Amino acid sequence: MIDTEEQLIERLARHGFDFWSTSAKIAQRFPVEKDWGHPSFPIIPFRLTSPLAGDVWKIPLTQAVDYDLPPLRYFHEFHPTPDAHSNHTQASSLFHTLFGPGERGTSTNVFERHWKIGFFALRVITWPRELNRAGHNEFEHRHPYLWTAAKIYIEPEFPFIGKTEDATHRLDVLIKEEDEVSIRCESRVYARRNLVPPATAVRVAGHNGQDFIVRTTDRTVRVPIAQIHSLRHTRYTPGRSSGSSRLELATTFLNRHEVPVPIAAGRGTYSLDWTAEYVSRALNKPLTTEEYADD
Repeated sequence: MIDTEEQLIERLARHGFDFWSTSAKIAQRFPVEKDWGHPSFPIIPFRLTSPLAGDVWKIPLTQAVDYDLPPLRYFHEFHPTPDAHSNHTQASSLFHTLFGPGERGTSTNVFERHWKIGFFALRVITWPRELNRAGHNEFEHRHPYLWTAAKIYIEPEFPFIGKTEDATHRLDVLIKEEDEVSIRCESRVYARRNLVPPATAVRVAGHNGQDFIVRTTDRTVRVPIAQIHSLRHTRYTPGRSSGSSRLELATTFLNRHEVPVPIAAGRGTYSLDWTAEYVSRALNKPLTTEEYADD
C-alpha cells in the first residue's frame, strides 16, 4: 500500500512519469498533438516505460506558461470495455489496490473517486451518458470514448522543478492573516515546498528585499520583485454575497508570461484598501483598483 508522497513519487518514477523536466523538454520526445483532433486542446502524448492502467498518458497544455513548467497534470482515458460503469469500477479498483479506498465524489452527474497523498491529488472520474443527457460537450461526435472512458488524473499542486524552501529565513511582514484578511498561497507557478517549516503556523506575506514571499506551514510562494510590474486590487460590492475583495501581483514569469499571483483575500468589499496601498508603497509598484457588483 502506498500512503506517503515519497512512496508515490518512487512508484510513479518507476513507471516513467516525469514531474521534473519542463513540458517543452518532454515535448522533444513526445511531440505535441491536438487532443482528439480538437485545435483548442493541445496535449503531449506521454508514453510510460512501464504501463499504469495504460501506456499513454496525456499532458494538457492549456496556456503558454505550461511549456516552461513541469507537468501539473497527467491524465489517461481508460476504456477496456464499452460500459462506463465497468471502466470506472476497474480503474477505481486499480487505485484502491495501490492507495486504499480513497473518497467518493459528491457530484450527481459523474462517477468519481479521489485520493490525496502529500501534494498529489489522484482522481478517477467518469461521465456516463445517462447522467449527462441535458448537457453538450464540444468533443461530442469527435471523441468515441467520451461517455464511456474513466479518466484517471495525477496532479501535483505545484511544479516540482522549484527549489525547496527554508521558511525560517527573515521576512519583512507586510500582511498577516487576521479576521478580515486571509493569505493566499496557491500560485501554481511560483510555489515551493517548505523543506524547513516556519517557526510558527502564522500565515504571512512580505519581502526580503529581493523577493515577495507568501509563507504558510507547508509551502511558500516566492516571486522575484523584478518580475512584479504592478498590484491589482479588486473590490466586489454586495450582491449574491455580502461583498469581498482580493489582491494579486501582476507578474511576468521568465520575462515572457503574464501571470497573476493571488496574495490576499478580504472578507468585505473594503477589507483590503489599507493593505493594498501599504504593499504598493513597500514594493514601489503601481496599484490599480477596480470595483464590480457581485451579482
